[in-house]
Amino acid sequence: MNLLTDKLPSAVLVDGKNYAVFTDFQSWISFFELIENRDIEDDLKMILAMKMFKDEVPPDKSAALCSLYNFAACRDVPRAGKQNPEAPEESGTKKPCLSWLYDAPFVIGAFKSVYDIDLIESTDLHWYKFFALFMALPDDTPIKQRMSLRQTRAGEIKDKERRRQIRAAQRAIAIPCPVMTAEQIGEAFM
Repeated sequence: MNLLTDKLPSAVLVDGKNYAVFTDFQSWISFFELIENRDIEDDLKMILAMKMFKDEVPPDKSAALCSLYNFAACRDVPRAGKQNPEAPEESGTKKPCLSWLYDAPFVIGAFKSVYDIDLIESTDLHWYKFFALFMALPDDTPIKQRMSLRQTRAGEIKDKERRRQIRAAQRAIAIPCPVMTAEQIGEAFM
């Protein structure tokens, strides 16, 4: 798909059939929050995720969820040099560099200052357009600086003082993670 020439998608393909989905960026940010919420059981997540479909829900829920993931990640849009902020780093770490919830003020501020778009007032901004604009934000915006700092590997910094400063800054902007239960910790090692 070419964002410059193709019409933005309004449906996902599931088992050879197109199903209309909501396309506004608020719905897709809510989708990410749903999927990342550890307090919601997987069965309930599946039911709630199916609310992303406008009219008809595909019979194959697993295939439908996979299609929703692909839409959320804008997988059909070619990208060079920029990584999906939702994807883990290549090193295999699962530490997120972005939280749509905790970083919302910085995303709102960046869109207002760079594009003069008020995300609070925008109700029809397509997810693909939002995502393209987000990925194109300059590196000197606070949100991009936060993401970069979270991805910095402090352990690889040789200067002790600089490493200490980076770790302190990372703690200050860390995305809160819920405390894991003993059962969850055990499952992580299975």
